[in-house]
Amino acid sequence: MFEDSLESAVDLDYSQLHHLLLDRQWQAADQETRKLMLTAADREQDGWLDRKSLNSFPCTDLYTIDQLWLKSSQKRFGFSTQQYLWDNIINNPKASQKTSQNQRTSDKIEQFGELLGLRVNGNWLKINELTFDISAPQGHLPSTLFAVPCGDEESPVIGRWCSSCCVGELFCGTLWAWGISDLASKMISCGLLYTTKAETLTQ
Repeated sequence: MFEDSLESAVDLDYSQLHHLLLDRQWQAADQETRKLMLTAADREQDGWLDRKSLNSFPCTDLYTIDQLWLKSSQKRFGFSTQQYLWDNIINNPKASQKTSQNQRTSDKIEQFGELLGLRVNGNWLKINELTFDISAPQGHLPSTLFAVPCGDEESPVIGRWCSSCCVGELFCGTLWAWGISDLASKMISCGLLYTTKAETLTQ
């Protein structure tokens, strides 16, 4: 569908992100990704992406950003990796049928957070507690996609995966769930499917 390039449907320059990722400056690359995505979605003033802006996000730009992260990290980081891990969890047939749908969704969100290293010892990490290093769990980065104005960099990570501001200790639960679900749907609609075998991600 796309060639290996820094192509953009909205005339964005991805060279800076490319260089940051080549230099493995993960934190700076995460911040640059956030800036580029907000610009591509025309959401700079809002400072966050909502469902509508995610669904209408240019496939070309999503591909460019995803491929830059995948290639620089040997597929350890990137939206495709996050989608792959989420799909594995959401399609797990072992979920208890005795619990409610909301409880099963909550459990899957927590599993996903733990798998990505965003939830440790039952607590969601804050932005400044993320691991900006190649040793971070698979799918740990980028953290940009569902960024919302929930305060400064001390805000809990999960607050950045919601559609609206979080209040106090409210982590927005199911709103966060559609965030990753919508990402998976967007990747599929753009034809950006993770094709690497499962064992590559579980090593």
